[in-house]
Amino acid sequence: MVEAKSSKMKAVRKTVVRYHKPLTAKDIIRGPGVAKDRFPLLQRSQFGVPPQTFDYDCDRLHMTVDEIADDIRIARRGDFHYRVRTKEITALKGKSTALLRSVIDARGLTNFTVLGDNSLKDVTHQLAQLLYILHAPDVNEVKILRPGRSTKFYERAVYHFLSSLSTRTSLQHVSLNMQCCYKPGLGKYLRSAAARHLVSFRLQTSANVEEYLVGALHNSHMLPNLQQLTLRGIPELTPERLFENLRKRHDAGHTLPLLVEWDREVPTEIVSAARKLRIFFQKLE
Repeated sequence: MVEAKSSKMKAVRKTVVRYHKPLTAKDIIRGPGVAKDRFPLLQRSQFGVPPQTFDYDCDRLHMTVDEIADDIRIARRGDFHYRVRTKEITALKGKSTALLRSVIDARGLTNFTVLGDNSLKDVTHQLAQLLYILHAPDVNEVKILRPGRSTKFYERAVYHFLSSLSTRTSLQHVSLNMQCCYKPGLGKYLRSAAARHLVSFRLQTSANVEEYLVGALHNSHMLPNLQQLTLRGIPELTPERLFENLRKRHDAGHTLPLLVEWDREVPTEIVSAARKLRIFFQKLE
């Protein structure tokens, strides 16, 4: 067993992460809204997949891209299951050694979370370069929550990372918070083979990506496994248009219960009509 440096990552031997079972209509039919206590961990649901075990938890406040690669290398020595989480990417003071590689083998990585903001152009560019070469075939959940200034190169890298797992069924939970300056990239990802396995998708953006979001709901594979859709922002999206496309998706045979969390008021008549289709709107605080 590889002994990790305490400054690099925390050893968390056999920390089991519990998941919810598939939702049923009986679970979530209650009153005009949705019982909140039924969904505290819905975004981490696995629906039949055995609970994950983390052998290492690479969780740090600040990390450079080289430190992320180094933590992955340490975890890979022991063939462990692990996650990488950082609240901020910091700029490298010298040349990167990790970004000189053609690929970073991140097998065993099950959860990848990068927080912060895109206020520093150099940091954003380095993160994009990392995402282009990071190969994580076992990842189950990805959170890239970095609002602020963005670039097409950066967002292309995000969608490339998410879409490169098209032959895998492991990636089921994706959360994004970004400017969405490359709108066609979002639509292309949501219609990709990789996105068809999504169980939960969470998006926060101030951009108008309405046509790309609703287009994915009634075109291509229509996100057939989706059971949670969480939306913040998207100023021009209306409840009427969202429900119209969710109904088309339902009529096409995708009838799993769907929780829609949204920071918008939805008219009572739409909430009632949606409930008949096992689509449950819940307002975000």
